[in-house]
Amino acid sequence: MKTATVDAWVLGSGVPEDDLNRIYDLAAKFREQIPLVIDAGAISHLHKQLPVSDFIITPHHKEAQSLLASFGHEQSLESIAADPEETASKIANLTGAVVNLKANVSVIAAIGETPIITEPLNTQLSTAGTGDLLAGVTGALLARHVKQIGVPDQKRMMRIAALGLRVLSTAADISSKRTGIGASDIAANIHLAAQELAE
Repeated sequence: MKTATVDAWVLGSGVPEDDLNRIYDLAAKFREQIPLVIDAGAISHLHKQLPVSDFIITPHHKEAQSLLASFGHEQSLESIAADPEETASKIANLTGAVVNLKANVSVIAAIGETPIITEPLNTQLSTAGTGDLLAGVTGALLARHVKQIGVPDQKRMMRIAALGLRVLSTAADISSKRTGIGASDIAANIHLAAQELAE
């Protein structure tokens, strides 16, 4: 029987930052040379331990504020909203991550790279559960790149993060016309979004 291999891990989705037992279990993956997408509760562990592999993080503004505070950088939500490029770049410099700072207009930043600023995304991406979907889609795209081409550099990881947002926003556009606007509705249309973007 062929042994399965792991091309990328998605960590933290659905895990609250105060669930320390689960977070410490997840953090064992920080020591592996496998690219990561780090979401939700696992983001809060970064001030204690940084991954040895390349990684993408997907904080919304509140998570970004908490992460900055854990590194000793207090910042208001208003200042994050006023200058998300500066915030995303600061987090990238502190952690070494490719940072996907989620909002209606998201900012993707990495050390030494020009930030990517997205077009306005479907507003249903603020629905509960869509952050988990974004992490999963981004992880799938990252794993596909690793399997087919190899571990991407930071510029390509930024593009992967941007593509994850585009796929999910397109799925939300489709679901709003076909099935509904909940996270499960959006998830059910991800394959259609991928097909549409591939055309």
